[in-house]
Amino acid sequence: MADKQKTSLRHSLRTLLRLCGVMFVMVSHFFLFLLSRAVASKSRVLPVSLLWTQRWARWCVRAAGYTVTVKGPLPKGNCLLAPNHVGYGDIIVLASVAPCFFVAKSEVAGWPLIGWVMAKGNHLFVDRRKAKAMRQTAKRVQARLGDGYPVCVFLEGTSSGGGTVLPFRPSLLQPAIDVQAPVVPVALLWEGAGIDIAEDVAYWKDHHFATHIWRHLGLSELQVTVSFGEPILPAGRTRKELAETVRDEVVRLLASQYMPASGR
Repeated sequence: MADKQKTSLRHSLRTLLRLCGVMFVMVSHFFLFLLSRAVASKSRVLPVSLLWTQRWARWCVRAAGYTVTVKGPLPKGNCLLAPNHVGYGDIIVLASVAPCFFVAKSEVAGWPLIGWVMAKGNHLFVDRRKAKAMRQTAKRVQARLGDGYPVCVFLEGTSSGGGTVLPFRPSLLQPAIDVQAPVVPVALLWEGAGIDIAEDVAYWKDHHFATHIWRHLGLSELQVTVSFGEPILPAGRTRKELAETVRDEVVRLLASQYMPASGR
């Protein structure tokens, strides 16, 4: 009983310290971003948003205690990043290593701090339940790609428990096809000794944000490997074919991380 109480106390203290750290990073970087954007010319607003999103994410990764390993070539130029999706940690980790504009589900806009930062940072939101909203978001993604910016879309449409990769929905691949922007498969693998990824990292099912992030930030030795695949050109592929090809590559990247040579 005493050992459990000590473990619980350590978890609570670790969570409290990290939560304070993350909140400080978000608020301080947000105001610095607003200052930078206020003095930037109109043509520099989006580059400034990318720069400050990456700075914010890098410090959040440190404050949250993540250990991040990157494999494969980092994406460059206008491309559509297509990762598997486990939880909100995916956004912070990806933003820290590969500056891009995210397309997040509309509910994220209402999340404390995270939604606020993403909205002011010129990231995009989509309500997948409404066809008109999907078309409007697709046009915005196409515009960003056409202007030379990278965009990240979670093509599964929702997060999962991390044990599988859901089918990729093809709708938001149309902007990449329209501007002939390459699609980059991305695999995120979360690990940690004694950590239940489906409950402690994945944000799905009936999880509530406040209780989940309190548990999440108390985890120790949480590691995530981000593997970038070779860009896939959309030429000659339908949306459905492209979605299947990209998903297959994400699955392959995840499977390759379990090879004996990796020490697992």
